[in-house]
Amino acid sequence: PVGMVCDSTDYSCGYDATLGILTNMWLHNPGIWTPRFRNIGPYFDLWVHLLEQTVAGLITLEAARDTMRARMHLARPEYFPYGPNGTSI
Repeated sequence: PVGMVCDSTDYSCGYDATLGILTNMWLHNPGIWTPRFRNIGPYFDLWVHLLEQTVAGLITLEAARDTMRARMHLARPEYFPYGPNGTSI
């Protein structure tokens, strides 16, 4: 399985676990999962876009995770904080 290197400074492990599962689902069959993920909502649509950039070699999987996390934090910082809060899985 494909996964991300955990950022121990900003405690990305909770994101790594969740996004890692979604990533491996998508990589197994992007033709099936791309439309399904995109129909779920804007964050899943963003994740598909970031995965496509990763596969094309434009960004790393960690950069994709960081972009996703930053967008979620910007929209709802109380739900998606940086640091150890809210990352326990």
